[in-house]
Parts: sequence; C-alpha cells; structure tokens
Amino acid sequence: FSAVQDDQPSEEINGVTLQWVEDRIHVVTVKPKSRAERAGLFVGDEILEVNGVTIDIGYPPEAVSNLLAASGAVKITIRDGPTQSLTIERGHERERIGISYDGGLVTRTAPDSPATRHRVPTGLGIVEVNGKSVMGKSDKDIMRKLDKTKGTLSLTLMDGALSSEINRNMSPRPKDVRRVGTPPAILSRSFEALRRFN
Repeated sequence: FSAVQDDQPSEEINGVTLQWVEDRIHVVTVKPKSRAERAGLFVGDEILEVNGVTIDIGYPPEAVSNLLAASGAVKITIRDGPTQSLTIERGHERERIGISYDGGLVTRTAPDSPATRHRVPTGLGIVEVNGKSVMGKSDKDIMRKLDKTKGTLSLTLMDGALSSEINRNMSPRPKDVRRVGTPPAILSRSFEALRRFN
C-alpha cells in the first residue's frame, strides 16, 4: 500500500492506490485479484483508522503506508465510498445512451433515452464503464466509450465533487478497478487476508 499527500495519487502497490482528497484519504483503485480486493477494499472507500490509529488531516502519508504494510493482521476502519452502480439496457443496439457529460459530471439526460428510463442521476461522475476504470480519462474519451459499448451498459458513479477532485489530480491509472455500489456506512474489517496472500 502507498499513499501520498497534496492530492497526488500514489503508485499502485499491493493492488491499491490511495489519495488524499478533501482532507481525507480515499482508495482510488483496487486491482482485481489483488490482496486489497480479497481483503474487501473498494474504490471510494475512506480510510478512517488503521490498527487503532486515527487517520486525519496532517497524518503523514508515509505513516499510513507503513501501518497498512505492517506484518501480520491489519485492522482497518473505513467508510464505504459514495458510489452507486447502474445497469442500463438499450432498446436496440444503435440507440444512444442519452447522457451529456461535461467537466467530469453527468450534466443531463435526454428525454426518452435509456439514461432517463434507468434514472441516471445528474451531478455524479462516472468512475467505471462495464467494470473498467475511466478515472483520469477525458470527457471525450468517456463519451466515446459509452457510445461504442453495445447492448447492456454497467456504470459506476461517484459523488461529483469527489470524482472531479480525484480526476483533476490523477494521471491515467490502470484500467482494471473493482466495481462498487454499497451505501455509505462505517465498517471495521480485519485484513488478515492481506497477509495470507502474496
């Protein structure tokens, strides 16, 4: 695990990338089949505490990395990320999704479109398309991906302010990011799985 301050994303280490956003440290990528995925980390999760140590503003990012990389079991308290997943069915293969996307956010949905029928909310940022990360991609690239996807489309959306902040400070990241969609809650998880694998 690795984390850096000043809103810059860290390198992906042990399958997870962390970033300070709005005075909190968030998981920005989780690589499939990694120790982090097997342990239950998700994109958007906010790390609140590691082994009884509260992670708050001013806490050195190197110390977060050291706590997470400690040998043995690691107990971590997180707040599930503010994401939601939607599946959109097109009426026919060539039907456009009907999303206007600008500045990293869904700005509107076209009347009578699949996006409107499936109640895609405005003001959210798209994090994944069909299970593949689009974090750090341009609006144009995201729209191109939406348009070229045929049939069923799976979207993972995140709070607009958080996704915009992450995207603004993020270089292109790995394409394979774990899909999430759990409601916000504070959870404690034992991360023994991190030490059993690799």
